[in-house]
Order: sequence, then C-alpha cells, then structure tokens
Amino acid sequence: MAYAKFTPEMKKTYTILAPNMLPIHFHLLIRILEQFGYHVVLLESTSRTVVEEGLKNVHNDTCYPALLVVGQFMEALKSGKYDVDHTALLITQTGGGCRASNYIHLLRKCVADQFPNVPVISLNFAGLEKDSSLELTPALCIKMVYAVLYADMLMTLFNQCRPYELNEGESQQVLDAWQEKLPKLFESSKYLSAEKIYAQILKDFAAIPRSKKPKIKVGIIGEIYVKYSPLANNHLEDFLISEGCEPVVPTLLEFVLYCAANTETNSHLYDYKNFKTLAFGLGYKFLHSKQVQMIKAIQKHGEFTPPHDFEDLRRAADKYISQGVSMGEGWMITAEMAVLAETGTENIICTQPFGCLPNHIVAKGMARTIKNAYPNANIVAIDYDPGATRVNQENRIKLMLANAGWSRRTRSDGEVHLFYRTPAHRQRKAAGGAGGAAACAGNGDPSGFVDFYAGGALGWDTYCAQTVLDLREEYPCIALHLVLPCSRAEQTARWTEAQKAAYDCIYREADSCEFVSVDYTKDCMRLRNKRLVELADCCVCFCGEPEGRSGTAQTVRMARQKGIPVINLAS
Repeated sequence: MAYAKFTPEMKKTYTILAPNMLPIHFHLLIRILEQFGYHVVLLESTSRTVVEEGLKNVHNDTCYPALLVVGQFMEALKSGKYDVDHTALLITQTGGGCRASNYIHLLRKCVADQFPNVPVISLNFAGLEKDSSLELTPALCIKMVYAVLYADMLMTLFNQCRPYELNEGESQQVLDAWQEKLPKLFESSKYLSAEKIYAQILKDFAAIPRSKKPKIKVGIIGEIYVKYSPLANNHLEDFLISEGCEPVVPTLLEFVLYCAANTETNSHLYDYKNFKTLAFGLGYKFLHSKQVQMIKAIQKHGEFTPPHDFEDLRRAADKYISQGVSMGEGWMITAEMAVLAETGTENIICTQPFGCLPNHIVAKGMARTIKNAYPNANIVAIDYDPGATRVNQENRIKLMLANAGWSRRTRSDGEVHLFYRTPAHRQRKAAGGAGGAAACAGNGDPSGFVDFYAGGALGWDTYCAQTVLDLREEYPCIALHLVLPCSRAEQTARWTEAQKAAYDCIYREADSCEFVSVDYTKDCMRLRNKRLVELADCCVCFCGEPEGRSGTAQTVRMARQKGIPVINLAS
C-alpha cells in the first residue's frame, strides 16, 4: 500500500498530532520533542465523536484502543483546525504479537483513503519502520527516559495526595507547577540531577495539607492504553476519587521494563542471542537501576508509598505463571495482581478492551489463582468497548467497592461473607427488582444465602448476575436464577451486539430461567418485579430514590410491604 512518508525536511514546517494516553507523561514528552525541533500537538478530545469516527473508519471488531486512536486522529483531521497539507500523525509501536503493532497500518489505510498527503510517523524502539519513523538520537532517548521517571513520580504522588487533600485543587496546583518547571530543566543538563529533583518534588507534595482518614485503595491494571487513557476508561481515576477511594496506578516505567525483560527472557527460552538481545539486556539493567533510585528516594522521604520494584514483580510472577507468557501485558497482569494484594491493595480493577484475547485469558484466567493465594483479594474485570455504557461500568465498580466496604467491616470478627446471612439452607433466597439484583453470598456454610434471582435488565441486574457467576466458582453451592419479563428476542431487541453477547453468556451460565411473559407488554416488567419479590427473602438493590416512581423504587416498596430486608447499596 502506498502512503505518504515523513521526511527530515518536514520537521520544520509540519504540525505533528499525537494521541493522549498518559496526560502527565505525554505533556512532558511533547515539550522535550519541541526542544528537538518538532511541533507536536497532543489531542485532548474525549467526545463521543471520537468513537463514532473510529467506527466509521475501522470495523467494530477492531481492538478498542485502535478504534479510539484512529477515531481521535480522524476527528482532528476533519475538524478544520489543521492544515492537512502540513500535518503528520505520530503513533507508538511496541512490536510483538499484539494487534498494537498493527494500529499504524489501520491508521495509514484510513488516512491514505481520505487524506493521502498526511504521513503517519512511527515511534518505536524495535526498528519496525524504516522510512517513516521518528529519529531517536541518543540525546533524545536519554531525555525521554528521565521524562518517564519524573512523570511516574508525579503521577504516583498526585494519586496519593489528591484523595486526601483538605483544600480541593491543591494537588493539581503542585502538579501543574512541576509540569511547567520540568521542561525548563531539560533545556540544560540539570535534568540529570535526579536525586535533587526527586527531593524537591517530594517536598512540594508533602506540604499539601491532607486528611489522615484512611480510604479504600483500588489498583488499576490491565491493557496499557485502557489502563492509562481517560478517554478509554471513562476517567476511571476521577471516578474512584469521587467514590472516596485512592487509585493505585502502575508506573509507565514498569511497562518499559516489561518490554525489555521479555526480549531477554525469550532469548533464554528459545536459546538465541544477538546484538538486539544484548542491547535490550543492557537497557533493562540501566532502566531498573533508575527505577531503584526513584524508589529509594521515596522510601528515604518516608511519607509516600513507592512503586513496586520490577524485580519483585518478576519474582511474584514466577510463583504463578511463566514469564514466557508475554502477549499483550501477559505475565505482568498476574504479577501486578499478586503484588498489589500482597502489599495491602486488595481491591483491583482489571481494565480490558472487549475481546482482547491476551488480557481476557491472563486476567480472568489467573484471577482465581490470585484469589486462592490471597483470600481477601477483591478483583473485578471491566470491559471497555464502543457499546459499553459508562453507567454500567461504574455500577459494577460500585458493587466491587460495596463488597470492599463490607469486607473491611466484617474482617475483624473472622467472617468471610458479603452483605447478608440467614439461618436456613436453600430455603432463604435473595432477589432484586428492576435495576436491582441479588448480590450476596455466604462463605460456603449452609447458613448463608445460596439462591440468587436476577431480572435480566441492562446495568445493575446484569452485573450482579455476572458477580454471582464469578462467586459460584469459589462457592459451588450457590445458584443463579433468571426471572425475565419476556423472551430474550423481545427483551434485547434494541440492545447493541456487545450487550446481547454479555446477556447470552449470563443466560447460558444461569442455573434456571423463568419467563413471566412471552411477548413484551406494558405490564411485563411490573410482573417480573412482583415475581422476584415473591421468590425472595432479601432484596439487594441500588436505588437512589426509594420513594420515586422508577421500577426499582416500586420493587423496593413491594419488598418492604412483604416484610423482607432491603439492602440499598446506593445509601
């Protein structure tokens, strides 16, 4: 395929557009690129138009990060803000078997069809592109390494200060100040004084007045783009902070070390050595020494928690999985889950693009192993795709946080259970109505709830049903029963394909299914809710307005009239 190429002469006259994955890191990296003569603009758009443009230009089975990157670029080119005859696009490539290596080819095809004069530049360290790649000089590379280190420090401290700040916005002010100060240090050799700069950053963040009240720590792991990008994960860090949590996000350097370590690991597994493996081995040692330097600086200061030493991650992985499992984020996902759980961050969100095979296999496949090793680990996998709604994702996270809150309240008395217990075996049942579903389980003891009823609605019902299915692996005695208002075809007629697929998975895994009506009628939802209440001995719901006119509120009132307990997680 013929495509426009970026030549050295274009450097002076072209505007280069770059997608925003890590706001703190990328702002600093772009400022450094400017010092080398490049004019780079970071794309900040997070509107729904990005998704729509992505769907227009790639098929809907394309990896979600690729769809977003393509959509963000195409939206920018069509916006009229840039001279398309003097605009180029910049995209990173990691290499390997992941589809991330193919993003650039998808993008080039889209651009060649609509904007044939726009070149796409590759930023990679593996020599994937020969004729249209960013020139990575030794001076640029070393500055990029230090930029990642300082940005990792800023991100780590910002996330540890922002949830606790007494004066709203003060953490952001300190961050903004350093984002202006650091580029100036890179104009000379001052940026090499890492220990001095670390000490100053630590001092500034430590001066922020903060609450001593502990908050639930939530680790964020998973696919690199969805894990970091606010566009991809619907501003997950902001959401967790709004829910009173402290987000714990792995550093970018961890991923860089992961890529370098995998090259060396593969050379041992497959018994080959060449200049490339030697270079990556030396690079790994250098980068790891710089990580250790940062960790020691934070430990010496004593007020903040440093990132995990990458060697600790490797040792943790060796307990559960081979480091040869390197597709996507491979073994690193398992290692991060284990190290987070071991160091007190027991609540973990694994972010993953819907249909991402490496992430689904490793994250979901190894989650049970990690839970067995760390019984208090509370792990939830959240899929992100064009058809998934933000409210559904957040509802599932809220359910996880509710589990975390209950676990914290009950752990001291030695019980391991969620939400509710009654003294009867298979005679006590729990059910939710429209917008509410069963979300409780015993510890395998016959005195706990074992039957759970869900109504099959999108959102809360669906995620609670999935939670019961997940718990069933740990507690084989529990069962999921669906009580549906009408046939599947009628109920899902207006749903997206992704929503239907998730629904079908739950339907297939459920222990039983009851249909209140065959056809959709005005009354079938109310009858479904009534039937759920008839079957239930406890109602678990998420109802913001219990006295309102919603189906959920009506179900709650029916439950109270029957005299059964109502557990409202919204309150």
